[in-house]
Amino acid sequence: MSRPLNIVYLGGFKCPPNDAASARVFGVSRALRLVGHSVTMLPRNRAEPGGPLRLPVDGFDCHLRPAGGRVGSLIGEIWGGDYLSRLRGLPTRPDLVIFYGGFVPMCLRVLAHCRRHGIAVASDVVECYDPGHLPLGRLGPFRWMAHAHFHWFTPRVGHVICISRWLNRYYQSRGCRTVQVPPMLDVQGVPWTPARPEAAGMRFAYAGHPGRKDLLGNVVAGLAELRSAGIPAVIRLVGVTPDSVRESLRFCGQADVPLDGLAEFSPRVTADKVPALLAECDFLPLLRPPLRYAEAGFPTKVTEAMASGLPVLANLTSNLDDYLRDGVNAFVASDYSKEAFVEAARRAWDARSRWPEMRAAARRTAEEAFDYRVHVPALDAFVRRAANLPP
Repeated sequence: MSRPLNIVYLGGFKCPPNDAASARVFGVSRALRLVGHSVTMLPRNRAEPGGPLRLPVDGFDCHLRPAGGRVGSLIGEIWGGDYLSRLRGLPTRPDLVIFYGGFVPMCLRVLAHCRRHGIAVASDVVECYDPGHLPLGRLGPFRWMAHAHFHWFTPRVGHVICISRWLNRYYQSRGCRTVQVPPMLDVQGVPWTPARPEAAGMRFAYAGHPGRKDLLGNVVAGLAELRSAGIPAVIRLVGVTPDSVRESLRFCGQADVPLDGLAEFSPRVTADKVPALLAECDFLPLLRPPLRYAEAGFPTKVTEAMASGLPVLANLTSNLDDYLRDGVNAFVASDYSKEAFVEAARRAWDARSRWPEMRAAARRTAEEAFDYRVHVPALDAFVRRAANLPP
């Protein structure tokens, strides 16, 4: 049997995990650890002043960036000095370095170091940014940095972990060796119940900042229409401010919709508290336009919701069609408009006697598709191939 690999994951994620980026990295790392590989993490976040530079997180060895001023920290992140010094300081030379995002100058310096020392490289890609979603917009430096990373740097790496079918096809067309795995969780460790606590009406749940990726304004406007038709619908918003909802309403052309009675605002909570909040509701709403960013990415919210036994009410983007079954574990909207949301929500309300079995079906989907244990064989074969070792 081939020996286990010493793997380093580095780039634009944080330790401990508290967002979709770090959840992705920890999901892949747990799968690799299950077959004996050692994974060390070099995240982007800094140590607290006077705090330790090395932390054990979920059994992984995380080497934080040194504390420093804002300007020095940004320079270190862009040019890669912080990453190189940590990489060089590891007690054991890695067999494989996996990039997760990061500024191109940093990535190039680390890539050059790996090439010089015979270290294999791979890249984990989870989205193709819309220029309008980046700071300073289409003409800003972040747009060109993201463009260069996606279209130029990653094909040079040659081995790519892809979060979606779209990305998998794109990088295969560029001659890369790929593996496709969705966002992964420890689904077995997420508590759930087939029936939520008794409460009248129809309760939706949404956690995180919608920005301009998720058309939350169309959802809220649809809820207003449902309530005016006598369907008692409400949405629980976790970590979402009233101002961000109003901004989404304006962006969706629904600025005149009042929030009174439509939304319950809960403060942002740590990732381990989210499943319990989701489990108290009936559906996760998710509307996204079929633009490149939505087709290339894959919504982590869907995996979190289904692991909590929460069915999804969404239109189909990315490869959600591989997992969502209308009337079984989800209700599929025909598009991302308010009208399509209302139509799907009406069908959901009419089928409320079947909500418990739909919750169970959502949970089964998560266990079969989004638990990290399911993807161990594919990821193990991928990293061994990237490191030029036999399976």
